[in-house]
Amino acid sequence: MSLQLAPILIVSEKKLVRSTLGSGLEKAGFKDIRTAESAEDALVLLQVRAADVVVTEWMMNGMDGIELTRKIKECDQALERFTAVLIYSARDNPEDIVAAYQADIHDFICKPVNHTVLAARIAAAARVCGLFKLKQTQTAAADAPAASLPAADDGALQDPETGAWNQTYFRRQLLGMLKNSRLRRQQTACAVIGIDEFNRMAHSYGKTAGHELLGGLADFLRQNLRPLDVVARVRNNSLAIAVHSNDPGFDPQGLFLRVIKNISRQSIRTSAGNIAITVSIGVHNVAASDSGIEPEQLLECCFSKLAQAHAGGGNRMVA
Repeated sequence: MSLQLAPILIVSEKKLVRSTLGSGLEKAGFKDIRTAESAEDALVLLQVRAADVVVTEWMMNGMDGIELTRKIKECDQALERFTAVLIYSARDNPEDIVAAYQADIHDFICKPVNHTVLAARIAAAARVCGLFKLKQTQTAAADAPAASLPAADDGALQDPETGAWNQTYFRRQLLGMLKNSRLRRQQTACAVIGIDEFNRMAHSYGKTAGHELLGGLADFLRQNLRPLDVVARVRNNSLAIAVHSNDPGFDPQGLFLRVIKNISRQSIRTSAGNIAITVSIGVHNVAASDSGIEPEQLLECCFSKLAQAHAGGGNRMVA
């Protein structure tokens, strides 16, 4: 994923700070920027959707930036993810800076900030987060039985038209997730998502616009799902999503319902203009009793449910 698509969260009580930092990052090319008025609001936003980078002020009413960092790191440990936290502060004496790093921040930014330098530091932090995700996916693949993995050409794991992972990579990751479900009692869910009336749209707007719609949907999913969720193109007109968690309260169906709701509010930019779409999703949650299911069987189950969702009028989920 491009570093410019990395999810960023800015936390400050001051509207001017949120606006100034946000506009500076937008000018630097970053596209996925959210803001929070307090540490408490930030934690709520991070529960809905993780961020690769959090830029937070130190001094705030209630929970300060250091305590927010500790809370984020506790969540990271529980969910096996990584969030780079950058503290933004006028406190520049060595003792304060050392205390901030002891709280496990990624970087310390002294006021006043140079926006070019800030953008470079955020890009570096997002790169570290990306390396963590890559290591996680490689570990999941290594956990899967080698004999069961499909053969793959080196360096050929991405779909060139959408930028999403391809079928080979998806099956490999899903196999690792299913193994973790058996061994570690983790939740795993698979979903297949399709654009409603895709063939009609591709006929009306052209083949190129059809590819751009799928690519735009893939970008939307990568920005709105969690960092370790896997998005792949599995058939010509469909994308697949694999998710897993060791959190007993994790609700994959709620996650996918939010995707349906949020995409209906968006338009995807194509060479034929901005096109509004709706999507349908077929979902299968893997219980401990059926965690021995093979990836191909799981995908076929999801495709069957997707067909039901399309037949039911679209813009819906069948689980």
